[in-house]
Amino acid sequence: VIGLSAIERRNALHAALELIWLDLGGWRQLVEATEEAIHTLVEQSASRAIDRALSRRFIIPSRQLIELDKVRIKKTLLTWLKLEAARPEFFIHACELPFSYYYNQHQVKLRIDRIDRLDDGQLLLIDYKSGKATAKGWTNEFLSEPQLPLYAIALATEENVNLKTCLLYTSDAADE
Repeated sequence: VIGLSAIERRNALHAALELIWLDLGGWRQLVEATEEAIHTLVEQSASRAIDRALSRRFIIPSRQLIELDKVRIKKTLLTWLKLEAARPEFFIHACELPFSYYYNQHQVKLRIDRIDRLDDGQLLLIDYKSGKATAKGWTNEFLSEPQLPLYAIALATEENVNLKTCLLYTSDAADE
């Protein structure tokens, strides 16, 4: 692997988004922040997330390769934040939430990327995808991509949970 591997890039993207949303807290803070503040937050979050991803490495890529990956991640983050700013108001309910779901006698350990609370109190489940993603795998008789539907089922089994819908982001949006 020359720069960040695909899994390191995915992990860095998730970690950067978690840092951003823990700092912002929700939609209002995003839309009220200056462009300069958002760029600074994205820069700092991407740097910290990449450093964390590379901390597990024995051989660190060159600074130039790390910078190329950082530019790519920052572009994706800024694109996603523009999409987020266009949504109706929301509050961050949870980021990178570890969650266990029991099916019969089997425990399934999950990590939900993000849950937003909407103005009406409903929860919106968000799953980030850093590659090509479609809902096609959810409509077959046998789910080929069960992650997001499983999150929704698992979360809906909790008491007092009013789950509205699911939302999926893919890094392909940054390439448009």
